[in-house]
Amino acid sequence: MTTPEALALSNEANALFVDEDYDGALDLYTQAIAAAPQSADLLVARAAVYLKLDDFPSAIGDANKAIQLQPSNAKALLRKGIACFSMEEYATAKTAFEKGRELDPNNNQFKTWLRKCNAELEDEMVGDEPPPPAAAPPATSPLLAGSQPKPTPTPYPRGFQPWLKVNMPSHVTCSLLVPSERRLVVCGSSGEFVIIDTLTGTPILAT
Repeated sequence: MTTPEALALSNEANALFVDEDYDGALDLYTQAIAAAPQSADLLVARAAVYLKLDDFPSAIGDANKAIQLQPSNAKALLRKGIACFSMEEYATAKTAFEKGRELDPNNNQFKTWLRKCNAELEDEMVGDEPPPPAAAPPATSPLLAGSQPKPTPTPYPRGFQPWLKVNMPSHVTCSLLVPSERRLVVCGSSGEFVIIDTLTGTPILAT
C-alpha cells in the first residue's frame, strides 16, 4: 500500500531515474519507502536504482523484501535474478528467472537472462572437469623383462678400425668379425679359412 506522500515522492524519484540521476532517485525512493514500508512496488523501484549503482547486495535485499510482501511480483524476481547474475551466483539467478517466467511468460527478459545463466553454468561445468589421466607406459611382458641383454661396446681402443688392419686376399668369399674375441674369420673359395687377430693382423689358425 502507498500513501499520498509516498506516491508523490515516488513520482519525483521516477523522473530523476529517467534523467539518470540515480543518487537523487535513491534518496527519494528511500523517503517513499519510509512513508509506505509495505509497498512492494517501491522496493522493486529502489532495487532498480541499486542495480544502476552496482550495489547488488542491496538490490537483492530490496527484491527479497518485495517478494515476501508480494510473492507474485515478477519484477522483484527479475531484479533479484539480475543482481545475482552480476555477482556470478548463476544458479540462484536462474531460479529467480524461472519463477519470474512462470508469473510473466510473455516477458522476453526472463528468456534472455535464462539463456545467459545456462551458458555460464555450462562453462562452469566444463571448467570443473578434471584433466584426463596421463597415458600409462606400455606394459612389459614379465617373460621378456630382464631377458634382453644390453649391448656391450666394441672392445677396441678409440679410433681403432680392425677392418683396415687386415689385407684381404682376392680369393676371399666371406668373412665374419667376432668383436668380443677380436677375431676375424676369413673363408676362401676352396673351403679353407683363416682366423686372424684383428689387433695384430696376424693369422691365428689357418686350414
